[in-house]
Amino acid sequence: MNFIKRFALIHLAMNACEARKKVNPEDLPLQFLNAWRNIPHSEKVEKGGEDAWYESTDLLVVADGVGGWADEGVDAGLYSRRLVSDIEKLFK
Repeated sequence: MNFIKRFALIHLAMNACEARKKVNPEDLPLQFLNAWRNIPHSEKVEKGGEDAWYESTDLLVVADGVGGWADEGVDAGLYSRRLVSDIEKLFK
């Protein structure tokens, strides 16, 4: 790398560091970015799987349904979806 390119990079880095020092993190808006995808087990596709979630700009809820509850007669998918639905209603 030649001298001019090296100098330019150092200058840019120093300016970026100086700019960061002047910014108060508390003055910056908070952002919450997320994405989701549901890929249920092949045996649970018809029911939509056993997991449920809800997301908004300030809340993320994830309910991971536990398939072992089926042995006790509990539909883990129904339980997790109802739990998330109730939480969503509380926070709307």
